[in-house]
Amino acid sequence: MNINVLGINDGHPSSICMIKNGKVVYSAMEERFDRIKNSVNFPFLSIKNCLKYTKTKPEEIDLIAFSSKDIDPIDLNELAKRKSDSRLTVIGFSYMSGILPKKTVDSLCIIGSRFRSLIKLKRYFSQYKKHFEKLGLGKTKVIFYDHHTVHSATAYYFNKEKPKKTLIFTCDGEGDGLCATVSIGNDDDIKRQIAIPFFHSIGKMYNEVTWYLGLKPWEHEYKVMGLAPYSDEKHAEKTWNFFKNMVKIDEKDKRKFKNNTGKWAHTYGLFLKKNLYKHRFDAIAYSIQRLTEEILTKWVSNNIEYYGIKDVMLSGGVFMNVKANQRIMELSNLNSLFVVPSCGDESSAIGAAILGYIDVCRENGIKPDFAGIKDLYLGPDFDEDIDNSIKKLSKTKYKIEFYDEIEDKVAKIIKNGGIVARCSGRMEFGARALGNRSILANPSDLKMLREINQQIKQRDFWMPFAPVILRERTSDYIIKNKKVDDEYMILSFDSTKLAQNEISAALHQFDLTCRPQVIDKDWNVSYYKIIKSFEELTGIGALLNTSFNLHGEPIVCTPNDAISTLERSGLKYLVLGNYLISKK
Repeated sequence: MNINVLGINDGHPSSICMIKNGKVVYSAMEERFDRIKNSVNFPFLSIKNCLKYTKTKPEEIDLIAFSSKDIDPIDLNELAKRKSDSRLTVIGFSYMSGILPKKTVDSLCIIGSRFRSLIKLKRYFSQYKKHFEKLGLGKTKVIFYDHHTVHSATAYYFNKEKPKKTLIFTCDGEGDGLCATVSIGNDDDIKRQIAIPFFHSIGKMYNEVTWYLGLKPWEHEYKVMGLAPYSDEKHAEKTWNFFKNMVKIDEKDKRKFKNNTGKWAHTYGLFLKKNLYKHRFDAIAYSIQRLTEEILTKWVSNNIEYYGIKDVMLSGGVFMNVKANQRIMELSNLNSLFVVPSCGDESSAIGAAILGYIDVCRENGIKPDFAGIKDLYLGPDFDEDIDNSIKKLSKTKYKIEFYDEIEDKVAKIIKNGGIVARCSGRMEFGARALGNRSILANPSDLKMLREINQQIKQRDFWMPFAPVILRERTSDYIIKNKKVDDEYMILSFDSTKLAQNEISAALHQFDLTCRPQVIDKDWNVSYYKIIKSFEELTGIGALLNTSFNLHGEPIVCTPNDAISTLERSGLKYLVLGNYLISKK
């Protein structure tokens, strides 16, 4: 029996995943197709492309699985038109929460979420079902899973080989009334132990601080993380004294953390403005990052001690914070750590599809056999479109060359100071560029930082770049003392002295940590060959790798996207498959 399940995250950001007979055959984010960064649009274009790319007929889909019961994100434009702003209700609840007992506040969080889910379920059937009908999926069975259950499943089932018993932590801004959970994974089953209502969300706190600093919430939190190391305990003492009591480990149950401000997250703007007037921006970034690191490490450590399980998995948007992940990795009572790659809500489409696949199997008396996931090259390729895209290029403006084996040529360009954008093969899933939609440069040349920031990416000057490192050179460049997955740019590591000499442009310029992609040859042969060829030319077994996009835009998807970015930036070189395009 063939089993086909479509997983959907209809939120921030929208994404999909297709599982066929226990194997993920396709996964992508809607932003890559509608070209809206972190798009919350219903993933119509992603589904359409998925059906085409995987040659799947709509009637062959057995189940559509949503990653949340609270399925419809708030339309802010619609909200602004309403006479009664729901934020006023939230603010009112915020002041009540300072008076009501903690148990009452937590219960109201869950009740409010369930009520909202019913309203939005009605909106689904009145507004979203028409999308399925256009796609030919109008009669397909639909199921809605609890959001944090989905996050847990994404972590637990991601790897086929895993420890017999694991402790699974989820933590995000909010989902179905919760901000965090602790579960135990054992014998292909997940049992939740702890649930923390979203009133206590440290993710939402980080989000509001991002907003307070004039950055874009739900998108620029990584910029706050990148800025944080530029301050320290001495210079941020006054600011830290304010932040350090905002969230506490629950004294009555140390397996939990709690919001200690008495304020609802949506009122933090006024709260921060009142208390942080004339505080330095870097001290604020340092303090919220330190708070996040300290609470998460204490929370994880306390649960390890309580349950006696030292193998840990992490999922949910808060764990996109690679520096906090590093602190967890360094815990003395931790044995192994797995962090879901691109673990924000985009990856919940994968977890929903996995749960859906398991349920369909069980309904039909079949033992589920999910194959797990290795690399993230799960999107479409556009090999058949490359020739047509190149035909449109001006021959007076561009030099176009074809190479049977292009890798050595790319390595020589990079060695000689060139910056090369690469759009080849299947598109990576998630927020990180892992070589197929990447900009590559010499990691030893600090001039690359200025050139990429100013001429190409137009990004903030303090933000670090990341390296891609050959598997066999791992110990030369990063300090790794635990069993962790290092292939996905989801963990930061301290760097070695050699790294600080040979790949300094791909390190954080202040604390010298790095967020690597360690590449195995069989994961991406052509990409690996470029790095290996660069090593043969220079002795350096790594490259600087940053996402192929302009600041504020999604990573490129198609050859046309790649060419458009080439034309609108200071990029000189573009690789499309085996074609090298150079500006004259």
